[in-house]
Amino acid sequence: MEQMASMLEKSIYGEPLAHWLWAVGIALAVFFVALGVKRMLIRRLSRGETGRRREWEELVRGLLIRIHPLFLAAAAVFLGSLALDLAPTNAIVITKTVGIFVLIQIGLLGSEAIGFSLNRYRARKIDIDAASVTTFAAVAFIGRILLWGVVLLVALANLGVDVTALVAGLGVGGIAVALAVQNILGDLFASFSIVLDR
Repeated sequence: MEQMASMLEKSIYGEPLAHWLWAVGIALAVFFVALGVKRMLIRRLSRGETGRRREWEELVRGLLIRIHPLFLAAAAVFLGSLALDLAPTNAIVITKTVGIFVLIQIGLLGSEAIGFSLNRYRARKIDIDAASVTTFAAVAFIGRILLWGVVLLVALANLGVDVTALVAGLGVGGIAVALAVQNILGDLFASFSIVLDR
């Protein structure tokens, strides 16, 4: 017993082994509970015929499916680390790493929501107006590019990179690209205006 007690008091990175075991236990519990809740909700939303499910249920089911286990693991590790009195540098590393996972997860959920909107629009309009479906698909593609661009910029800012010059460079580069493809953009905006007029 004394040997066990002395082992639990052994310090690792300034924290007793007992604290580390407690933190790992919290992280594992949070991860498996979150994973179980996710699977239960997906199973519950998957019941019944697809046509009978409401739109918001299909959207929620799609979003739940897109929640990556690595994101759940990162969130669990972060919550477990709160039980430790870590050095500021280690706490910052964990916080920034979890922040990156959160941003990637937001990008995945945003892409899923855009894809869901596109599929619903396509299902309603493909027989009536195929041109508007093509236009909406182009808008969805641009929306995804903008979403992941914002996620990338915020992730770089989270890592301490000065994104001011990068944003300015993207702005200048965007103007140059817009001038190079102005005829294509003109046709694209003309098709948008036709669709909106309808």
